[in-house]
Amino acid sequence: MLEVVRHVNIGHDLVRPTTECLTGNRMIGSYFKSNPDQEALGRGALKLMQVASTDGPRSYSAVGAEWVSSSLPPGRPDADDSDGPQLQTQMDALNMRVTALVALQEGLLVRLARLEARIAEGNFADPGARRTAVHQAPAREAAPLREPPAPASEPAPPIAEAAADPAESDAEDDLASAEPAVAAPLRATPEPVDQRARPKAELELPPVAELSKCIALLVGNGVSVEAAEPFAVGPDLQNCYAALIEDESGEALGLILMDLRATVFLGGSLMMQPPEQLQQQFAAATPEQDSIAASAEICNALSGAINAAQDRYHVRTCPLEKLDLERHPWATEAATRRDLGDSFGGSVAVLSMPGAS
Repeated sequence: MLEVVRHVNIGHDLVRPTTECLTGNRMIGSYFKSNPDQEALGRGALKLMQVASTDGPRSYSAVGAEWVSSSLPPGRPDADDSDGPQLQTQMDALNMRVTALVALQEGLLVRLARLEARIAEGNFADPGARRTAVHQAPAREAAPLREPPAPASEPAPPIAEAAADPAESDAEDDLASAEPAVAAPLRATPEPVDQRARPKAELELPPVAELSKCIALLVGNGVSVEAAEPFAVGPDLQNCYAALIEDESGEALGLILMDLRATVFLGGSLMMQPPEQLQQQFAAATPEQDSIAASAEICNALSGAINAAQDRYHVRTCPLEKLDLERHPWATEAATRRDLGDSFGGSVAVLSMPGAS
C-alpha cells in the first residue's frame, strides 16, 4: 500500500493536506508512471514490492529519492498481524482530518480579521446591499446649496472679502447649475443591478470531473461526486442556496447553486457533524450556520477550479445565502452549466451568466 499526501488548494490562502491510499502493485506502478518526476522513488518501490517480507509488515518513508525503513506501532498481543497497518492507516486518516480542520479554522480566522480591519477602516460594504440598494431622490424640503440672499437692511459684505475665494464661488455656481441634471435620474425608479445585465464575456466553466474532484477531496470521508442531470431552476425551486461568482470589480459572472440536501450533508460532513444531527437539519429544512459556512468553503474551493479555466477573469465567490431569483433572473436561462450529484443525494450546479450578444 502506498500513501500519497496531496496538498489541495481550496482558495483564500487555505491548503488542505489529503491522504490518498493506493493498494496493489498495479495501482502503485500506475501512480509512478503518471509522475515521472518521481522516477527514482518508483524504481525503489518496484524493488521493495518484488522482495517478500519474512518478518511481518514493514513500512518505509520517502526521504528525498530513497525509501528509508521505519517502524509501525506494535499491535495488541491478541490482534492479527494485519491490524497494525490498518490501525496506522486509521490514525493517519484521523490526523489528516484534524490538520484539515485546524487549517480551515485558521483560514476562517484570517478572513474574519480582514473583515474586521475593513470595518474599522470604514470601507466595508455589504455585497448583498451593493446589488439591491435603492437610492432615493432628495426631498423637496432639502436645504438649498447656497444661502438665501440677505435682507436689504443688512450691510453688504466688503468687496475684498466676497472675492477672497473665487474658486469656491465658481464651484457653488457649478453645483447650482448641475442640480437639475442630477435630480432627474435620482427620481427614476431603481431596478435590480442583476436584472438582464450581461457581462462582457461569458465565464468559462471547467469540466465536471475537475469540480467533482474538488468537492470529494475537500469533504473526504468517502464522499463521491459525479455528473448529474440538470435540475430545473425556477420559482418552484425551494430551499436552494446560492453563492454569486463575481470578478475583482464586483461584476456578476455566474452562480453556484446547492440544494438543501447538498448544503446540509456536504457542509455538515466537512464539519464532521454526526449523521443524526444532519438528518434533523434536513428534516427541518433549516441548515445550521456551521453547515452553511462549511458549504460556503466548498464554493470557495470550486472557485479555485473555475479560476484555473479562465484566461480573462479572476473570480471569487460571495457568501452563501438563500437563492433569490428576483436578484438573479438570468439563472433560469444560464449560458452554460455544470451539474453534479453527491453520494448523499444532493445536487450542486455551477451556472455561467449569459454574455453580451
